[in-house]
Amino acid sequence: MERTWTPLSKEYLDSPERIDEILTEADTLTWLERGKDPLEGPFSPMSMLRSWLAQDEALRRGCRRVGYGGILEYPDGLETATYGLLAIEVGGRDGSRLRLVALDVGIGVAVLYLEDHTAEDVVAWT
Repeated sequence: MERTWTPLSKEYLDSPERIDEILTEADTLTWLERGKDPLEGPFSPMSMLRSWLAQDEALRRGCRRVGYGGILEYPDGLETATYGLLAIEVGGRDGSRLRLVALDVGIGVAVLYLEDHTAEDVVAWT
């Protein structure tokens, strides 16, 4: 597995502790297989995931699973907001998966990092 942090992530990840918190919370996401039906689940994360997928046709078509959860306090404190993590997995023809992990910032998503998983990684999950 190869992880690539986006330039935008620097705006939200101000310390090594915050990075560790994000990675720990990402391991606890609730995953839903993507079917032909609309995404079902808690309103807030599902509406943001639907919006994210609607912005990119290739992402929407290739989406295999979506993940949500990982509630995080924003560094400014509780008076501002709590943010959740969202994830989308896109399947490759060779069985590999590309996972995009983002912070739900209330008015949109801030993609924090991408993970490139080989087909062998994906088989190990199942």
